[in-house]
Amino acid sequence: MFYIVLYIVVYQLNIYYYLFYYVTFLDIICDVFNYIFVTYYYIICDKYYYIYINNNIELGMVSVQAEIEAKIKRYKRGELVFPVDFRGKGSEDAIRKAMSRLVQQGVLKRLGHGIYVLPKKDPLFGEVLPSTEEVANSLAKKEHIKIKPAGAYALHKLGLSVQVPTKLVYLTDGTAREIKVGKNVIKFKSTTPKKMSLKGELSSLIIQALEDLGVKNIDPYIENRLKELLEKEEPYTLKQDLKKATASVAEYLLNLINAND
Repeated sequence: MFYIVLYIVVYQLNIYYYLFYYVTFLDIICDVFNYIFVTYYYIICDKYYYIYINNNIELGMVSVQAEIEAKIKRYKRGELVFPVDFRGKGSEDAIRKAMSRLVQQGVLKRLGHGIYVLPKKDPLFGEVLPSTEEVANSLAKKEHIKIKPAGAYALHKLGLSVQVPTKLVYLTDGTAREIKVGKNVIKFKSTTPKKMSLKGELSSLIIQALEDLGVKNIDPYIENRLKELLEKEEPYTLKQDLKKATASVAEYLLNLINAND
């Protein structure tokens, strides 16, 4: 009887041993399988997630470009185009890249940093681009600021200089900055509300030109022309503008006006 019980116990222990060994082996196999599966699962997922994200970025870029092109179709030929026109169509980076692609495709022409134009074609002269002055006025309109010609550019506007300056200087109630447009430069100079309040079409240009260039060594021909122009200005407007000029410029112009009286 004892031997029978012992045999049964040993037999059962062997079964448990082999069963334990078998289960442990299965656990190892499962662990290896899980490691391989999980590793490759994440590799595959990462790969397709990357492809998915990049495809969606590309699709998004195409969508932004399509929306920009659709809006541009409503623009007139020769009209200036700015990235700010398309805010809400996508991120700033997507808009910038979409506009760069439109430049490459010949839909737009880049005039300067953040300044584009819908090219205008002339049968005789070919591509006609806006002047630097038109660019400056469009920028002012877009940014809701006021600008007034100053310095040598103001003299040119008055017809007192035949040479077109390569740097167009404007007084502004906005932020001071320089914008390069091709070979020319637009310079916005911040000034006081007092200077921006000059009213006379001619007197304001004269005052702004002289305050930039000075009143010394003025050519006699220029002095005569200045006098002629001042006489064309409405008297009350001229008087009010002279009050806002610097003391040296106001004195110089008053002496000029009264020289032959």
